[in-house]
Amino acid sequence: MRRALPSWHSRTLRTRTHRICEANPVALKVLAYDRTLDGAPDRIEKQIVRIDSSGGAKTSFTAVQSAADFVRLGFVREQRGLYTFLGPDAETLLDNEFTAGYCFWVHEPDGARVNQVGLVFEPAGRRRGRVDIAGTLWVDTAARALRDIDFAFVGTGKQIGAPEPGGHIWFREMPNGVVLIDRWFLRLTCAGVDTLDRTRFRGPPLWENYLHDVGGEVARASWPDGQSWRASLGTVRLHLDDQFGRPERRQSIRLDGTDYAGTPDSAGNIVIPDLLPGPYAVVVVDAMSGVTMPTALRFSALRDSVMQFSIVAPSAERFQKKACLGDRRNTWTIGRAQRMDGKGVAGIRWDVGIDLNESSEIVFASGKTDGDGAFGFCSSLLRDRRLGVRVADNGAPQNVVIRTLEDVASSFVVTLP
Repeated sequence: MRRALPSWHSRTLRTRTHRICEANPVALKVLAYDRTLDGAPDRIEKQIVRIDSSGGAKTSFTAVQSAADFVRLGFVREQRGLYTFLGPDAETLLDNEFTAGYCFWVHEPDGARVNQVGLVFEPAGRRRGRVDIAGTLWVDTAARALRDIDFAFVGTGKQIGAPEPGGHIWFREMPNGVVLIDRWFLRLTCAGVDTLDRTRFRGPPLWENYLHDVGGEVARASWPDGQSWRASLGTVRLHLDDQFGRPERRQSIRLDGTDYAGTPDSAGNIVIPDLLPGPYAVVVVDAMSGVTMPTALRFSALRDSVMQFSIVAPSAERFQKKACLGDRRNTWTIGRAQRMDGKGVAGIRWDVGIDLNESSEIVFASGKTDGDGAFGFCSSLLRDRRLGVRVADNGAPQNVVIRTLEDVASSFVVTLP
């Protein structure tokens, strides 16, 4: 049987909703994510995180259509097999048009929710082809404040699959009394999602045995009067050294699949704050080429925690090799500087170019040999038949060897005196 929304709840919630929608302009840092879950809600297999910073916003999350349209059209759109899930906000659920089309009643007491009352809602009537929502809106009766909304989509049919998707929205009162939606997510089955759109959720019509959580979280909020708020998220501190144990400053760090990134200071240190809980993989980015290289570092961030790690950055040669092999026409050419007895010469300079040791010389690639005397460069350089290699042993003129590379294939040896 349909019941009206209790009057004191109606007044309280509408007042809180007004405070949400009429908030002073706020600068927000919002983290939008798409998580693949490994068969259980608390096991995150991987995640994509995007950072959206905006100033002058009124709120963090707003429904994309009116309550009347939700009641008339439902909460899912389908176009050419692509399903767009639409999330409600508090104003939608308390709008007269919505309450006229839905039934409300008081939820049974929940021992885990002290001083909270739940208002259950479900559609008053069902219509074929329309997807509705059903759930519970929880209110703190002591603080007269919204706490969260838990809902599920109903009427999705076999084309969406099972389990039926749903979502959750949390509210938080800021230090200045403004109420913001600080967290939200929609749980989808096998979804492909544009995570920067915080109110639309897309998924294909086929069910597979994994779930996606798609949503967002406010990391920081600040107002023109100087008041601010920050969520309890994780932080990672990284120290980056080069292969010789010196602080690396020419390369930067990124957490793979995310917008989290940082550049080392003079001591090789990087701090990345506001990490959402979940797994991350660290990659190193070359400042010159923009090429990324994976590292062995994997970690899981936790709320209100700081983690510290040290990384040895890949050598510049490894970046160059990866960039070279990005073109299938290229191969990586390896040279080796050695003595007459066959022992490699480590740490000496090499150059590849044209007219070496002439006033018109042009150097295309250079570096120092590794511990075995080896070095490498991109074979695309060998298309110039005038190319040569110069290996300088301690810089002494009598120990400089210049060799023409026109007959070189993929490897060669330079023998020093």
